Amino acid sequence: MVGRKERKEIGRKRLVNILEKHTIALGRTLEQKIADAGPYNQRIQPHILTECRRELIQEGRIHRLEDGNTPWFHLNDASASEVKIRLAELKPIHAAIRAQNFTMRVGQALEIAVYRSLAAQTTLEFLGSHLIFDLAMPAYAPAPIYGAAGVRGQARRVSQRMARRVSRRSIGSERGERG
Repeated sequence: MVGRKERKEIGRKRLVNILEKHTIALGRTLEQKIADAGPYNQRIQPHILTECRRELIQEGRIHRLEDGNTPWFHLNDASASEVKIRLAELKPIHAAIRAQNFTMRVGQALEIAVYRSLAAQTTLEFLGSHLIFDLAMPAYAPAPIYGAAGVRGQARRVSQRMARRVSRRSIGSERGERG
């Protein structure tokens, strides 16, 4: 088994290698490439990686560049023009990913995926539902499990009431009435 000292050495080496290849990167990108990807025996836990990065900054090998509210990291000996060009390429991508409409859509997609996964299995019980999720469920998926029979019945009644309200509103809007 590899000890902490060896893990730190691997982390330091991988940080430098990645920054050599990518010129500049976010801390999250570095963490993903080192803790989650690459050879299994070279994956370093984020808390150790943070120590390595701080040490390399203190030693003057890595520079932390604050751009807006975002910390970027590059090697101190990297060409200033290369860092500037690469940062200009990455900033719009980072801004687009952080935009609310993108993060909201990803969050909604994850909610739907988790709900559908829970609804499709029979091993675990879960509480909660949402009319839109229930209407969007494919016909082959089993009905969600709501725990105790009373909770299931209550949830069914709530869903039915919501469906009636929605249909009344749509009928009322067709007639020009206010809902």
